[in-house]
Amino acid sequence: MKLDSLTLDELLELEDDNELDVFFKLVEIISSKELKQRVVKVVQNNDTAGVDVRRVLQDVKLLSNVIRDKIQVRKGVAWKPNKEDTLTKAIKVEEKRIKKEKESVAKREQVVARAKAAREARTIE
Repeated sequence: MKLDSLTLDELLELEDDNELDVFFKLVEIISSKELKQRVVKVVQNNDTAGVDVRRVLQDVKLLSNVIRDKIQVRKGVAWKPNKEDTLTKAIKVEEKRIKKEKESVAKREQVVARAKAAREARTIE
């Protein structure tokens, strides 16, 4: 298991999962060998490892909140009509991040294309 943040596909899969499935995903992340190795490196003052561990802990927090939300729904606790659950918010944030990233890549490609065209125009002259 690699220490990456949860992907949009993984978040979308969680929508169909019950709280026990989400809990098993949480346990899988926490008990991963890679996370244990990165925590050891944090203790040894490796700053990069600290960033990785904090990113994983954000996912742990998210999964914990998803489990909590799913349990509240199962118990029949009333939701406020305009309130989104944790998972829906996380999915929207990830979709927005991906959209921004695609726009950024498209802008960079345009800049590269313009630079290439300008370079070719100078070599033709």
